Amino acid sequence: MWSGRIAAGEDCFLALFKSLSQDETERAARLHFDKDRRSFIICRGLLRSILAGYLGLKPAEIRFEYGPQGKPSLQNRAMCFSVSHSEDRVLYAFCKNCELGVDLEYVRDLPDAEILAQRFFAPSEYIEFRGTTSAFRTRAFFCCWTRKEAYIKATGRGLSLPLDSFQVPILPEQPAQLRITTRPSEHLSGWSLRHLDPSPGYVGALAAPLVSFPLAHRTFEMAEECMERIRRPESSVLAGLTRS
Repeated sequence: MWSGRIAAGEDCFLALFKSLSQDETERAARLHFDKDRRSFIICRGLLRSILAGYLGLKPAEIRFEYGPQGKPSLQNRAMCFSVSHSEDRVLYAFCKNCELGVDLEYVRDLPDAEILAQRFFAPSEYIEFRGTTSAFRTRAFFCCWTRKEAYIKATGRGLSLPLDSFQVPILPEQPAQLRITTRPSEHLSGWSLRHLDPSPGYVGALAAPLVSFPLAHRTFEMAEECMERIRRPESSVLAGLTRS
């Protein structure tokens, strides 16, 4: 897993832009705000660079395809990955042999958090959310939200899988084990979650169809730092998620 700030000097930014495919540059051009275009180029360029480092390719040689719900994957399926970004932070997770999903959110006040929880959380999750103290309620909301988003990303079904059709723990200190709400006494076989605190003020989650897994985490504050770490010899070893 890699996480860091979405920032790059101009030379690095240009190199990342040049690594993009034509459809990616066209997608960037359609974004209305310059901040969003720059963020997309850095995030997608770093994704290409990290994947290229693992696979022994050049970033421009990476080829993506997209599932029915828009989930990107490598055409040759040599590695699975998931990406999420929020505000000025991005989170990447990689695995050689199983699908996975990550989600990242900046913890912030949401005036409509209770309305969203009542609409999208499973009934038991909503009850647990209402039972939290006001000091922890915002964080509890985002812990639950990121865990649910990570799972639907991992399945590739997106919002075609209703968020209230399965249940996750809300608080960070709870065991992060998914359950299906229609069978509340049984665990969702084989799936587990990992709570993430990738940066102050942010929470995240990683979902994978594994009962347990080791997780290596690398961080960076600038794209240049990420690129330098990719070039190090130890980066040829998978620094992400592996079966145990």
